[in-house]
Amino acid sequence: MSKYMFLNTEYVDSGCYTVSGKRKAALQAVLGTCVGVAIRDAEAGIGGICHLLLAEPTGNSEAWPKERYASTGLPLFIADLEAHGASRKRMEACVAGGALVSPLSNLDLELDVGGRTADKVFQILSLEGIPIIRSETGGYFTCNLRLDLSTMEPEIIPPEDLVPFSETKLEKPTDQELSGLISHVRPIPQIALKITRMIQDEQSDLKDLAREIRQDQVIAAKVLNLCNSAFIGLGRKVRSIDEAILVLGDKTLLQIAVSAYVEIFYSTHNRDGYSLCKGGLFHHAVGMARLCESLAKKLKVAPPEVAYTAGLLHDIGRAALDQYVCQAFPLFYRRTQVEDKTLIEAEQDLLGITHTEAGRRLAEAWELPNVLQAAICYHHNPMEAKKGKVMASLVCVAEVLMSRFNTGLELENMCTKELGPAMKTLGLGPHMIPKMAELVPANLSLGPGALMAER
Repeated sequence: MSKYMFLNTEYVDSGCYTVSGKRKAALQAVLGTCVGVAIRDAEAGIGGICHLLLAEPTGNSEAWPKERYASTGLPLFIADLEAHGASRKRMEACVAGGALVSPLSNLDLELDVGGRTADKVFQILSLEGIPIIRSETGGYFTCNLRLDLSTMEPEIIPPEDLVPFSETKLEKPTDQELSGLISHVRPIPQIALKITRMIQDEQSDLKDLAREIRQDQVIAAKVLNLCNSAFIGLGRKVRSIDEAILVLGDKTLLQIAVSAYVEIFYSTHNRDGYSLCKGGLFHHAVGMARLCESLAKKLKVAPPEVAYTAGLLHDIGRAALDQYVCQAFPLFYRRTQVEDKTLIEAEQDLLGITHTEAGRRLAEAWELPNVLQAAICYHHNPMEAKKGKVMASLVCVAEVLMSRFNTGLELENMCTKELGPAMKTLGLGPHMIPKMAELVPANLSLGPGALMAER
């Protein structure tokens, strides 16, 4: 067991920063293409971590939170450290992250999104006169930036140190066992599938269905909880379904209702095999839903409501395989996070089946629409989809963006060779990566101490 699992760990989400005094806890940021900066004033006992998405805004700086960018967020972070009693003269920094999105082409290497963010961080720290005591940036791999608040000692942790190697052996399930696993997955309730179809139908009477949601006390409570959560971000308290309809509109409310059903679905089947934190699969699903919807709106390649549902359901196959992943989690973690195997390769090697194949069987059994089946079956290889290639490509691009800019919710390692063809299908070039990265949602984690510490 890793030593990092014993401390109270608070995770700093992408596009956020946290400042604290000395206490028995640690701050940690899980970094891919994002850049993390830990700054301390050891004498004053003040420190924190800033988790930066990009070097600077790609458009109107007023449209996005300033904490997301090195050019605006890092100065805010330094000023907040001073406001808490740290002295700029005594500050020391540790910098990590900034991995490449993927080796798409020479243009992608020139674009170097993470490298540009790191360069902006180094420039600002130099101008502020803050020395860098340790720095590890670049490459293709994730890492963790940690600040022990009891000692104010920063540390850059490679993935292999979080989950030590295990000799655990996994017996591959037989075809009969796999069929049993998939057939026994509790179906998503018919009302959720009905909502999924109605979201796509402009002629549906959505108000009647909203009234039906109100009658289910469990779902109504979960819908209100999601409406008032950070990742919906209403900015006001919603106290009833009727009020939610007024604030959000019918279709958005129904999207949240489907999300609530999916949360129950993942809570029933998820045994923390694929999740790297409590509720990681669900939070990843909601993040993917929001990102797919935003990309569909921006690119105008698919109905945003359908894209939301595709993002929400794309990983349903993991529910059937989760117990096997849980049994040999260190093996899966090492293959995907240390040995750079894709998740699909690790599943095929260790289980003899992938979550996309398990998802295909579930999607067919539930009679999901073809476009959703394509998103579930082909989001790792969208060029193989005979129908729904655009939606599969959209989910593929969103998955890569989530894996690079909002790392650490769930076990994943996408094959980035599919990113280029998928972007071409959507009419995109590598130069669009920063603009798309700005759409990656923040505030998806469950909060302090979730990631890895709960395994």
